[in-house]
Amino acid sequence: MNRLLDGHAWKGVSVIVGWLAITRAGLLAGKLDLKGGVRQRSKSEKTTTRKLLNLFVTVVRIIFIAGLFVGISTGLHLILLSISGIDWGWDAISDLHLRHWHYMNDSPITVVWRLMGLTFACLFLLAWRVDINEFSLNAFYRSRLSRCYLGAARFLAGERRPRKFTDFDENDDLRLADLGITGDQNLPVGPLHIINCALNLGGSSDLALHTRHCASFTLTPYAVGSSYLSKDPFTGVRKPLGYHSIDEYGGRDSQLTLAQAISVSGAAASPNMGYHTSSTVAFLLTVFNVRLGWWFLNPKRSLKSSSPWFSLGYLVKELFGAADDNSNYLMISDGGHFENLAAYELIRRQCRVIIISDAECDPELKFEGLARLIRMCQLDFKTEILINVDAIRLKTESDWSDSRFAVGRINYSDGTVGVLIYLKASMNGSEDTAIRQYMDSHPEFPHESTSDQFYGEDQFDSYWRLGREIAGSAFKLFNGKTDFMAIADELLEKSLLPSKIGV
Repeated sequence: MNRLLDGHAWKGVSVIVGWLAITRAGLLAGKLDLKGGVRQRSKSEKTTTRKLLNLFVTVVRIIFIAGLFVGISTGLHLILLSISGIDWGWDAISDLHLRHWHYMNDSPITVVWRLMGLTFACLFLLAWRVDINEFSLNAFYRSRLSRCYLGAARFLAGERRPRKFTDFDENDDLRLADLGITGDQNLPVGPLHIINCALNLGGSSDLALHTRHCASFTLTPYAVGSSYLSKDPFTGVRKPLGYHSIDEYGGRDSQLTLAQAISVSGAAASPNMGYHTSSTVAFLLTVFNVRLGWWFLNPKRSLKSSSPWFSLGYLVKELFGAADDNSNYLMISDGGHFENLAAYELIRRQCRVIIISDAECDPELKFEGLARLIRMCQLDFKTEILINVDAIRLKTESDWSDSRFAVGRINYSDGTVGVLIYLKASMNGSEDTAIRQYMDSHPEFPHESTSDQFYGEDQFDSYWRLGREIAGSAFKLFNGKTDFMAIADELLEKSLLPSKIGV
């Protein structure tokens, strides 16, 4: 920066404006790639364009970080001059390069050491007194999820007593453990909530995680934990990370709530993002505190505190995407960072009938989430999933599918079988007028970018209507029949191949 400003202010201004312009272009390129802006091109052109976009975005990240460091260092230098009592103005700034060491020599060493000491003192004080979990966007996200869904369900007069300024009522939320009420034979009274999250392991030495960078982590009304085989750093022995009873997890005053569990399970914006983790993205998200993940107590530990008492080390792990499984607290984020369809844990439990609602942003119907699930279950559980989705794929030169669902077969490793009912966000042209009108006005529907978190009434209603139609058409197939396996076998026999998942 000193060299750029050396006697030529226009150089510095040009570089700063150029840096901002390149950063802006990188953001637009990233947004274009997320929206599938190359959809209408040929496959080769689309692949080449996407690679170039990814390369450009990566270079822009590095340029932005470098410019950020230069700007911060220049600002600190000028602050040091100010507290040293050195008179400086624009003329002094313009020749910082020539007079850098002169200025440094004029600054008393005691001032330098005091400034450094004050900086480190503030750093350690904040790391000690500020909760790393509370100092994030998770609480913001959690409170709005709670108000939108749990609070909206309490619609009887006088049932809610919200605060006038925020319209939040603490009683909207409820403890996750309260959902585990059991009846006769100690069975759950209602549905068993298995909330899927990702255990981030970007800093682990486990070579099996070279691509995944994470493992499954579940939150239920009974227990919290993971079956991941954690390696002891001293003995080298691998043991399951294990589960911790939810009644004792996090201490009496910090019990897990339903809204908190859902907000962590949907924490897509996080420095550590499982197989999406990028060192440059992790750095930027941490610096700007775009952190929705949560540091949960390691189930192997017997600590009572729900958050680290000193957060600096954990913040550094977030900064470099280096979370692991051997610390007292584990970085937990969006379940989609591990497996996006939330069926992995159901297959682990060998459920007989599994219904998947695939609403991920997939405008070209590549079935990435389903393909990933098939591969992971084959590798981890030796379980084979047979399903044909050709009828859901887009017709040639058309935005329509022949079908919006598929039925498959799950062959578990012990010889038992299950049925997979797969519902996909797609359209076949038979949708009602309201849905078709919304699609005509929003061509990306039903695969609008998930970065849009502010649904309008028409948008919300259109997705709800489409989901109802898809589910209704799928279950009409069974027509009250309970022999799901016979129907799945019949559908598979009609297919030319048992599995045609594009990867």
